[in-house]
Amino acid sequence: MLQAQKLESVGQLAAGIAHEINTPAQFIGSNIDFLKESFVDVMCLIEVLQKVPQAITQGSAITETGREADELLAELDWDYLKKEIPAAILQSKEGIKRVTTIVQAMKEFSHPGNKEKAFYDLNKIIETTITVASNEWKYCAEIETRLDPNLPQVFCLADEIGQVFLNILINASHAIAGKNTGSTEKGLITISTHRYPEHVEICIEDTGSGILENIRARVFDPFFTTKGVGKGTGQGLAISHDVIEKKHEGTLSFSSETGRGTVFTIQS
Repeated sequence: MLQAQKLESVGQLAAGIAHEINTPAQFIGSNIDFLKESFVDVMCLIEVLQKVPQAITQGSAITETGREADELLAELDWDYLKKEIPAAILQSKEGIKRVTTIVQAMKEFSHPGNKEKAFYDLNKIIETTITVASNEWKYCAEIETRLDPNLPQVFCLADEIGQVFLNILINASHAIAGKNTGSTEKGLITISTHRYPEHVEICIEDTGSGILENIRARVFDPFFTTKGVGKGTGQGLAISHDVIEKKHEGTLSFSSETGRGTVFTIQS
């Protein structure tokens, strides 16, 4: 069931990932076109300027060459190009970095995990999950992270823990989107990690619609969902509960206030 849900998650995220990659790819392409056109203009000027040393060597007049160079310089608007060319290069480098980050995060998330537990950096898993799921949350919420830099590595199954973070993050996004339907207002998802003497704690808090009191006891039940048809299978939190409490001997709990939001807390 866990593997099936992971594949389902990858499928659901694929369209968003494609969109996230397409945006920087588009402005990288536009910048390359701009640089190509600028190169042609600058080459025309260089070809004229190359005539100057030849004219001096031959002792011929360079007035006409100078006039031609001045006209070309004015035409290509060098004051504009000397600002925009470096900016286009920098923006393209940032776009490539963004694409690389997304692809690497998706690779880490979808790669078949080690079936044996090992020590992993939970902060890194959280950052990867945020990147992979960015298209799920960025239109409805801001994300704030408070990750303890001194958090020790945890002995766990990294891919399954990542799936737990993803399930809760997507639920938080949907809760905020549902609450703010028809509004441009964005909610807030806060993800924090804490180190304690005997355990570590991860909190994922949202400002969404909260969980109705009469259904809170069923949140971790298999196949229970309040989402519409096609929006959820009701397996996300049930599997997450199993992964944390049975496979890692930790605890997964939540507190919620209807209309104000929910906090999911993982301790291990």
